[in-house]
Amino acid sequence: MTTMRDVAEVAKVSAKTVSRVFNQDPHVLPETRMRVEAAMRELNYVPNAVATTFRAGSAPIIGLAVPDLVDPFFASIAQSVGIVAAGYGMSVSVTSIGNDQLAERKIVETLLSQSLSGLLIAPVSDDQSYMKPWIDRTPIVFVDRLPVGVPADSFTQDDYGGAFSATKCLLDRGHRRIAFVGDAPNQPTAQRLEGYCAAHRGHGAQPDERLIVFDIWDRPAGSCSGRCNGEARRTSDSHLLIKRSKQYGARTCNQGSQPGVCFIWGLSDGRHADTCPHCHRPGS
Repeated sequence: MTTMRDVAEVAKVSAKTVSRVFNQDPHVLPETRMRVEAAMRELNYVPNAVATTFRAGSAPIIGLAVPDLVDPFFASIAQSVGIVAAGYGMSVSVTSIGNDQLAERKIVETLLSQSLSGLLIAPVSDDQSYMKPWIDRTPIVFVDRLPVGVPADSFTQDDYGGAFSATKCLLDRGHRRIAFVGDAPNQPTAQRLEGYCAAHRGHGAQPDERLIVFDIWDRPAGSCSGRCNGEARRTSDSHLLIKRSKQYGARTCNQGSQPGVCFIWGLSDGRHADTCPHCHRPGS
């Protein structure tokens, strides 16, 4: 494998000069640059990524760990991170954590052991204290959920406010039986549930506990949430509030769309959020 020293020998310059040419240093003389670039082409030189990482202390790679790459919310994050990283000459290593809290630690620690330049993570576990050994040497930013057990920057949406506004919208339209469907009763679902309950209290009402359903992680589970759908179909004034994305809500709505049953989903990804026509007040 051709090394930087080989290029330097052919171009009759130092290895440091070869490095400066490769890194587009503007202070290299034009004739020197031409000799070095000619030597690179002659020897088919490409940089040794391992050696570059060793010298820099980190690889020009940003890690991205999210629960589900099929979810439009997380897919849009991956796309945006990739665009920004490319502008800085960096690449992105994307991995799916899934919904297994125990698997998160192993997956994330494997990523961090690769000398990343930084990590973005949307965690699923309730404790990220296992990241403490890396927090002082690798920039880590949390998205979608706040960090627990480790100090780190985060970028989150207003889960409480989103659920409050969506529920209040239905209550203001005269609907009273509004169901809440979520995955696990921790953050951010817990904040959304608080907003849902607060909106009811603001209307002098209490939510029906039979219409609060958890453990809905994917599309099949959403379409089979018979506990909630069964309650909803018993009255003409029932509405189902879905907190997940279109990916998980679409089939539920297709199977359950009928007069008096309304579906809202996408509180975590407003760009993809939608409602079915039955959201409107009967007769309006």
